[in-house]
Amino acid sequence: MRARLKIKDGDSKARLEHVEHFIETLGDPDRADKLTLL
Repeated sequence: MRARLKIKDGDSKARLEHVEHFIETLGDPDRADKLTLL
C-alpha cells in the first residue's frame, strides 16, 4: 500500500503534522504503522 499525499504548503514540521493527522484519521492502527514506514 502506498499513500500519495501532496502537501506543498508549510515547512517540513507542518507537513509532518499533516501526515500524522491523516494517519490518525484512518482509524486503523495497523495501516497507520505501514504508512509510517514509507
